[in-house]
Amino acid sequence: MTSRTAPGPQTPYDVIIPLYNGGQTIETVIDGLTRQTRHPSRIIVIDDGSSDGAPDRLAAQEGIEVLPNPEKGANAARQFGLSQSTAPYLALLDQDDAPCPWHFEQLAQALDDDPTCPAAMANAFEDVRQEPRRGPTGPGAASPLDPWGGFPFFSRNPSALLIRRQSLDAIGGWSSEFPGIADLYTMLRLSERRPMVVAISRSWWVVPRAMSYSTTLRRENPVRYFDMRVRATQDAAAHRLELHPEHRDFVDRRLHLQTALRGVMEAFEAGQTIPRNLSQLAIALEEALSHEAVGIRRLACRTMFWYLTPLFGDPAWRRALVHGLVDAWPSDTAWTRSYFLYAVAKRLSLFDLARLTVERPISLRRWHLLAAGFGMHARDGLRAIWL
Repeated sequence: MTSRTAPGPQTPYDVIIPLYNGGQTIETVIDGLTRQTRHPSRIIVIDDGSSDGAPDRLAAQEGIEVLPNPEKGANAARQFGLSQSTAPYLALLDQDDAPCPWHFEQLAQALDDDPTCPAAMANAFEDVRQEPRRGPTGPGAASPLDPWGGFPFFSRNPSALLIRRQSLDAIGGWSSEFPGIADLYTMLRLSERRPMVVAISRSWWVVPRAMSYSTTLRRENPVRYFDMRVRATQDAAAHRLELHPEHRDFVDRRLHLQTALRGVMEAFEAGQTIPRNLSQLAIALEEALSHEAVGIRRLACRTMFWYLTPLFGDPAWRRALVHGLVDAWPSDTAWTRSYFLYAVAKRLSLFDLARLTVERPISLRRWHLLAAGFGMHARDGLRAIWL
């Protein structure tokens, strides 16, 4: 019997890469693609108006097609690239993510093995101390991955996907309606009928970068960016409920939790003063979280802090946040108060923690914050030494 990795007919896949002044990282991506054990049929780079000379350098390389984006933006570039491609499998890469040599072989095989699967995903790693890991192939080499289990807080790198064209076409292609959140929307829509799969291997490396589009959106206005997530998940939920009306209670409960997070997030974003309704918002969030398992509670709160993280660079905002949590967060919301104090302590230096702790009269909560911070930094220090 001929194995799937032996020479012979294989389902082809195209790679589409939006490019905007990505000269510092795109060569790493292209190098990863040329080393694939299952080579792409086409590598299509959609230039979004670069001025660093990268498109010309790529166009001079054999096997790389560089096309100008007729519109503007990464999502429009992806959609245009899709219109130019023909392969049954599709990969939509960012300009700064790199696949290990066996990456697409394993993902394509996972789709070959299950003709009804909409997409296959690899595990990614960003820590240089981690090593790529090639897992087994064949049946059992991939496990189901259902974004709806973590709805609406599911988060994975879309560059690590290999998508079945038929499934993507069925949802209207890659959405350009939700800037900065189209990846989550597309993964939810792809999985509305049945789950994707995730490979056991770790074969996707996120190239370190100074700034991403999502970071820019979070710095400009994290609440407005979060509102885009709310609209995208509501739209995806409407499609899901058309197919699975029995899931309405679940979907409504999770969307209510997302709304409660949004209220607290808006209060935190204000920064300089503690809103009068912070206590009410905290109680509403605690109540919404009480209906979920601990894993979903943590995922939801991590999502909120991910949107707020760029604001930690503002000393005045950090001070207002800490004093709001310590002085105004209600005592009968134990889970959120404890989690938020640890989340804030993790993002502050020991100097900031000590200064903010003694800036106002000492209380048990302030010592709690200081102890949490020292514990976090001590653990990270020991981990760095150990690894």
